[in-house]
Amino acid sequence: MAGGPTISIDNSGLIATPYTPATTIEGRLADLRQFIQNRLPGTAGIHPVRAEDLVVYYDRNPKCASRIDLGNASEEDLAALANACDTGGQTASGRTMDSTKFATRFDVVTSGLIDMISGDVLQGENVDKSLRAELSHMNVYGSGECGEPQQNISHRDSMIGSLAVIFPTVHAGGRLTISHENTPLFYDSSTALSAAGTSAVTYLALYDKVSSTMAPIDNGYRIELVYNLSLMDRDSAGPVGTPMIHNPSATERLLEDRIQDLLAHPNFLPVGGFLAVGLVHKYAMPSPVAGNESGAHYENGRLVIPQTPARWDSVLKSLKGIDARMRTVFQRIGLTPSVKLLYSDPEERDDVLLDEIADLSGIHEGVFCFGPPELAMEKIRRLGTTLQRDSWRMKELEPIQALYRQAYLASGNAPVTKEEGTEEHLGGSITHVGEVVHWLADLGEKNQVHTAYPQEDHMCGDKPGTAALLIPVPAFGDGLRQILV
Repeated sequence: MAGGPTISIDNSGLIATPYTPATTIEGRLADLRQFIQNRLPGTAGIHPVRAEDLVVYYDRNPKCASRIDLGNASEEDLAALANACDTGGQTASGRTMDSTKFATRFDVVTSGLIDMISGDVLQGENVDKSLRAELSHMNVYGSGECGEPQQNISHRDSMIGSLAVIFPTVHAGGRLTISHENTPLFYDSSTALSAAGTSAVTYLALYDKVSSTMAPIDNGYRIELVYNLSLMDRDSAGPVGTPMIHNPSATERLLEDRIQDLLAHPNFLPVGGFLAVGLVHKYAMPSPVAGNESGAHYENGRLVIPQTPARWDSVLKSLKGIDARMRTVFQRIGLTPSVKLLYSDPEERDDVLLDEIADLSGIHEGVFCFGPPELAMEKIRRLGTTLQRDSWRMKELEPIQALYRQAYLASGNAPVTKEEGTEEHLGGSITHVGEVVHWLADLGEKNQVHTAYPQEDHMCGDKPGTAALLIPVPAFGDGLRQILV
């Protein structure tokens, strides 16, 4: 990347190679899916603070404590803070003050910063954990001083990285080079702070084992608090902050760019459809509504069950981590994500979308009172919206379909031949006419709601529905997509 073009991501201070949209829909979808799965080596952004959060008390000498307002500090005040720090014998490498020698009014929890970065930092096997930030030290860099090459190294098994919070002191230079998968990224706190003003701090969180090097400060002082980030079980998590309205992080902006570029392609869902994202975290699901309480009735030959969106709005509002981040990004773009239930039959080639838990009680005339699983699925089709499966969804179901085939053959059945116009085979040859949907992440099985129904042998069957984030997409040239053209 040396010598190549760079671009600042939404004034967050993080600089990366320019994002160039693929020319094809498949390419843009693949890039978006890959970005959701493989994030940056951390996150960066701007976070609003109160004036009192910028006050620091520190030991000027063994007998004297001093106070400095880093939102309105003079050159003399900043020099005094720098002189009170430990140089470690190498002034060119900046100065450090241990957390035992200063106190700050800024708190990563109550300010909401720890909640905000959790969606970007907690990924993979850590999505159900909580993030803890432990203040380690303060770094002060003056003119000509720089940071030595370093690598985030965990001191405990629970540690996953570090967080730097940079105060709004005027400075130039000090660009940080971050090595990530043989492609360097850059972080420029002076650029971020010039956009943030004195009522905000900037932050940079990096994962464990990510290497970085800081260039010399050209002028002014760069002052940062450094925290060790570690994992906690949610049961042992401390107080939860109340996030202030914040500017999107670099990760959010990169995600928004990719979604908007996809929506701007005239051949992507030209007559509208859906984007869908499986939920990473597990949530409390609403209980099924009993058939005699659901108010189900027929209108023009179609079974109608009155929906109770408030039940599912509560799930939407309770989303956390990456799930909450996806919801927020879609809302900021101008789309309307909602939590809905997806019912599927691996033997067919489409899914059914419902706003409410399927009522399989069969109390109304013309509704199947009992029967094999395919009749339960047929009834569900009459209740909801059919979604055509895309290649991503088909790939997710391949292992399940393989198990169905093995069980079918193990029961002594002969291999079947797919016949046009029938569904008497595994895998299904009929795709019901339905809405087009593109999945950005696997549906998974974490958030299922189970509905029992009587079968022909008087045993109870079970038809689970799985909650997911569904995002209606307007036709090209309509609404939001008219603006993006």
